[in-house]
Amino acid sequence: GILWSRRAELVYREGGIRWRGWMFELRGRLAASLEDALPPSESALAEALLLGVRGRLPPEVVVDFRNTGTSHLLAISGLNVAILLLPALAAAGWWLGRRRQIYLLLPLASIWFYALVSGLSVSVARAAIMASVYLAALAVGRPRSVLPALALSAAVMAAIDPGALRQVSLQLSFTAVAGIALAMPLQARIREAVTRSSGVSGAWWQQWSRFLASWVLIALVVSAAATLATLPLVAFNFHQIPLFGIFATMLALPMLPFMLLGSLLAAVGGLIAPSLGQFFGWVAWPPLSYLLGLVSLTPGTTVSGAWAGPPLVWAWYLLLAGVLILPGCVSYLKGLSSRLAVRSLGALQPSSVTLSLLGLFLILTVAAILLWVQVFSGPDGKLHVYFFDVGQGDSALIVTPGGRQVLVDGGPEAESATRALAGPLAPWDRSLDMVVLTHLDSDHSRGLVKVLDRYQVAAVVMGVEAPGNSLYPQGSSRNRDQWVTALERRQFQVIPMAAGYRIMLEPEVALEVLNPPPIPFRGSQSDDNNNGVVLRLVYGDVRFLLAADIE
Repeated sequence: GILWSRRAELVYREGGIRWRGWMFELRGRLAASLEDALPPSESALAEALLLGVRGRLPPEVVVDFRNTGTSHLLAISGLNVAILLLPALAAAGWWLGRRRQIYLLLPLASIWFYALVSGLSVSVARAAIMASVYLAALAVGRPRSVLPALALSAAVMAAIDPGALRQVSLQLSFTAVAGIALAMPLQARIREAVTRSSGVSGAWWQQWSRFLASWVLIALVVSAAATLATLPLVAFNFHQIPLFGIFATMLALPMLPFMLLGSLLAAVGGLIAPSLGQFFGWVAWPPLSYLLGLVSLTPGTTVSGAWAGPPLVWAWYLLLAGVLILPGCVSYLKGLSSRLAVRSLGALQPSSVTLSLLGLFLILTVAAILLWVQVFSGPDGKLHVYFFDVGQGDSALIVTPGGRQVLVDGGPEAESATRALAGPLAPWDRSLDMVVLTHLDSDHSRGLVKVLDRYQVAAVVMGVEAPGNSLYPQGSSRNRDQWVTALERRQFQVIPMAAGYRIMLEPEVALEVLNPPPIPFRGSQSDDNNNGVVLRLVYGDVRFLLAADIE
C-alpha cells in the first residue's frame, strides 16, 4: 500500500550526528536572516549564491539563468570559496602575523566551515580541497600553479567515491577550472602588455583606465576559457548552447565578490541583530539586483548541440589535456637533452634505480587503466531499456540507474539472448538480477535456457500456475521440458507473479505486473498468450509497457 500525507510534524528526535544537525540548523537560520534583510527575489538569489539553497528561486529566474548560460553562477564553486578565502587569509595575517605558518590554520578552518554550512556539494568539496592544497603550498613556499591542486582534489574525490566522476556537475566544475588555469599565462601577458603600453606612472585617470582595460580583457579571457572548456559537455548533456553565455558571464563576474560578501554580512548581521542585517542588506541589494536584471535582459538565444557526440567530446578534452601537459614535457625534454649533451656516450647506461622506477611506472599505469575501465563500466545513473532484434520473438534488457539488470524473455534461438547481451553488458559481466519469462512459447523462452546456464541469475519470475499443472504454466511439452531441466540443473526457485504485484527494483524504479490474473484464463486456444506476464516499467514520469503476446 501507498499512504500519502499532506503534512508531517516532528515529534521526537534521537541519534544522528549532532554537529551535522547543528550545521544544518545554522544554514537554516542564515537563510531566514537573508529573507528578513532582503526583498524576496534578492534574498532567494543570495541564498543560492551563499548557501547553495536554490529552492526559493522563482522559476522564471531559473529559466533566465539557464537560457543565458549563467547557471554556473548559481552553483557554489571555487570562485565563491576563493572570494571568502582571501579576506580570511588577510585577516589571519593581520591578527596573528605571517612570521609563523600557524596563521594559515584560520583560513583553513574558515573554508571548511563554510563548505559544511553550504551543504558540502561536489563543487564545494572540490573547491575546499583545492583551497587546502593552496594553503599547504603557501606553508612550504611553493604556490606556483593551480593544476596540482586541481589534480589532487580530483584524486581525493575519486578515491572517496569513484562514481562521482560520472556526475555532470563535477565534470563541468573541473573542466571550467582547467580552462581558466590554461588561460592564466594569457592573463599575465595582458597585464604586462597594458602596463608596458601605458607605463606604471601617470594621472589617476590613466591608472584607472589601465586597470579597467586589463579588467575587461581578463574577464573576457576567463569567461571564454571556462565556456570553451565546458562547451562539449554542455552540448552533449543538454543539447543546446547559449550564444550570449560568455558576454553575460563577463558582465556578472565583477559583481560576484560584492554579492557574496554583502550577503554574508547580511546573514551574519541578522543573527546578531535584525537591524544590523537589514543595514548590510542595503549593501548587498544593488549587486544582487544587478545580476537579476542582467540575466533577464540578456537574450536567451540558444543553438542546438545535437552535433556533439562522444568522439567529439573525447577529441576536445584530449586536445585540452595535450595543451596542458605539452609545455611541461617540452621543458623536461630540453633539460634532459642538455644533461645528456655534457655526458659521454659510454656513461649513458641506465641505472638499476631508473629501470626500477620505469617498471613501477608501467605497472601503476596498467593498474590505473584497469581500475578506471572498471569504474566507468559501472552504472551511469540513467535508466536504459534495450529491445533486442531477435527476429520472430521478444527479448528486452532493463538496466536501472543503480545498475540492476533485468532480462525479459530470450528470443527464439538458443543463442538469441546471449548474443544480444554481449552488446550492452561488459565482457566480464556475467550476472543478472532477474530473468522474467512471460510465457513458454518458443519465440520467448528458448533463448533463456542458455542464459540460465551462462549467467549468474539471482531471481526467476514467471506467471502464476495454470490449473491442472503442478509445477509450471502450460506450454508445448518440448519447451516446458527444456525450461524445467534448466531450472532444476541450477536449482532456481521460481517466483510466481500475478496482476497486482509490484517489484521495486530501486526506490524510484518499479515493475508493475498487470497480467495474468490470479485465476488464469481458460477455455481458449490462446490461453498461453493471454496468461503471459505483462509488465509496466515505471521510472518517474516515464512508462514502458512490455505486453508479451496477449491478445
